[in-house]
Order: sequence, then C-alpha cells, then structure tokens
Amino acid sequence: MNEIVTWRILEWSRELGRGRNSPKSDPIDFDASAASVDDFEPQEEVTVELAREADTWKVTSIRPAIPRFVGAQLSCKPAPGLRGSLATEINRLLKQAHFQETYRIQRWTEDALALRGEEVTVYPPPRDTIEFVEPLYAELPARLSLDVFRLSNATERNYLASKTDDLSADSVAITLIDAEKRYFFVVCRALRYHSTTHE
Repeated sequence: MNEIVTWRILEWSRELGRGRNSPKSDPIDFDASAASVDDFEPQEEVTVELAREADTWKVTSIRPAIPRFVGAQLSCKPAPGLRGSLATEINRLLKQAHFQETYRIQRWTEDALALRGEEVTVYPPPRDTIEFVEPLYAELPARLSLDVFRLSNATERNYLASKTDDLSADSVAITLIDAEKRYFFVVCRALRYHSTTHE
C-alpha cells in the first residue's frame, strides 16, 4: 500500500537527476523518474508518494506542494529581471512582514492598490495593509485567503511581460497564491507594508 506524506527537499541536482527528501526521520533519496518537475529548491515543501519495499520506503512520486505556475506560451522575448538593489529591498520587507490570513481590496487608484488583511481566527484580529505603489497591472480577486506572497520568478515575469508593455527592471512583480493554490499577480513601482493591530 502506498503512503502520501508532505516533506521538504533537502537537496536536488538537476544535472544528476537525483535528490533527497528531509522527513522527520532519516532522509530518503529519489531520482528524476519520480519527480514531476526538475527545478526543486532546498527546503521547498513537497508531496511525496511512498511504496514499501522490504524494510525500506521508495519514493514513487514527488511533486511541489504548491504547483508551478505555467503561463501561456507566448512568442515574446524574456522579460528583464528585477534590478538587484530593488529585489534586495523588497525581499527585506517580505521577511519582516507578518501577513494575515484573509485580504480584501481596500482601495485601487492610479497611485496605489491597497489590500487590507485580517486574521479571522483571533479576536481582536491583527490587521495589516499591503500597498502596491503605482500599479501597472493586476490580476486579483476582490477577496483572497493568502498562502504565499513573494517576488515573481522569471517564468512569471515573462508571463506578465505579455500582459503589459511597461515591465522593466524597475517593475516590482508580486506573486500571490491563495489557499486553493491559484495564482494572482500585481506589477507595481514599489511595495509598502503597514501593520495595524488596532483601528
């Protein structure tokens, strides 16, 4: 009987097509024949299917816990990456922020797109506001349960470049993934974060 578990990637080599999972016990090796992608990242959460073989377990299937974004295959040149100093600044902000469970669009103008967050299981609920300064492009629902909030990767920036002519090395592209693993995006000039635990 197979068993399905959620672990993290300990190491992965695209060149060798081999990797190692990091369960709570000893690590388990796997090869590319079981992998659904070839770009695992260390510490990435993965869903693993195991089969029992004598006294050991064998990985029969391994895939990212959050599926990869696959944009439309459009004939366009690759999008420019985000300028290094700006990426560092945004990543620093993302590490300091304490994102909430649920977000709603609070305001959307040419100057700013603001999302208001709230932790629905705590009372009084902590709140915060994410401001996308000078939004250039957005794909967002009116309300979402946030699971992932990060800078967009190269594949996602290529997709966004097909949606707006203004994507440059100074364009901050943000990827939001909800609890149902759906992808949303905002492209803007800068990002602001305000924690407001009380009204």
